[in-house]
Amino acid sequence: MADQAVKVLMRILAAGISDRQAAQRGLTLVELLIVIAIMGLMAGVVVLTVRPQAPIERFAAALERDLIAMRNEAVIGSTARGLYVDEGRLHVLEISADGWRVASSADIPKGLDLELRLTEEFVLPEHRDNFDFPLPDDDDKDVIEPQVTFGSLGEVTPFSLSLAATNEVRVFTVDQFGALEVTRER
Repeated sequence: MADQAVKVLMRILAAGISDRQAAQRGLTLVELLIVIAIMGLMAGVVVLTVRPQAPIERFAAALERDLIAMRNEAVIGSTARGLYVDEGRLHVLEISADGWRVASSADIPKGLDLELRLTEEFVLPEHRDNFDFPLPDDDDKDVIEPQVTFGSLGEVTPFSLSLAATNEVRVFTVDQFGALEVTRER
């Protein structure tokens, strides 16, 4: 039964094709090149969408997420947060009754440089009595004091943080109201 159906189908298909057309049923060179070009474009799209992220992309995404979280945690938790950058490490500080303590630290990946710049002078000595959290004495050198402070009312020490790789720089700029802007330079 299935054999007969195949024979009938072959007769129907063959009826519309002459002997000359049957000899030319293969692909031409142009058709083959078009198919190869389309497959190449599709492969390129797949490679670009699933390529692994560069270290600067991963660290920049994590840094942006953490800066937003620090600001939000300071406001929601009504407690100050701090940021401290030293050689090869980034520290998140939180305030307690005993002063600042390191809440978490992250290593800066090899091949990346992180530079913190305060955009406006944040002078503490004249304003020490105006803060709701304890500040270390000027002569206490063992205490890590934040370079940037996220306050409980949403105020932030204005700063810019440059994350640089060999071919790209990401600059994170935060104003005194906590607005974060990320720019990408090549």
